[in-house]
Amino acid sequence: MATMQTSTNGALATREPMFLPNFWYAAGWSSEITSRPIARRILGRPIALFRTESGKAAAFDDCCPHRMASLSLGAVEGETLRCSQSNAIKWRKSIVSGGQLHAPVSRLD
Repeated sequence: MATMQTSTNGALATREPMFLPNFWYAAGWSSEITSRPIARRILGRPIALFRTESGKAAAFDDCCPHRMASLSLGAVEGETLRCSQSNAIKWRKSIVSGGQLHAPVSRLD
């Protein structure tokens, strides 16, 4: 929502409201966050939201570093989120460390 202000020459100008990074923002209702990941955009940043098998709510950047696919299209496996593009090769991120548990390996022959 833009606010209107009058500039010194009398013309109307718009100014976007400022949001602060590293603060809490509502991402959705608790009932929306399930074991099926969903995509949200928060402050212009794509985020994948989901619940782990134990019921913990989690959020990752909605981009797999391996193939740049949306993690929100992936699947929850226990306490991890598996990329949808990694059926044969699993790229999983742990909610505990935020790091990869298994990274695909490519080699040139």
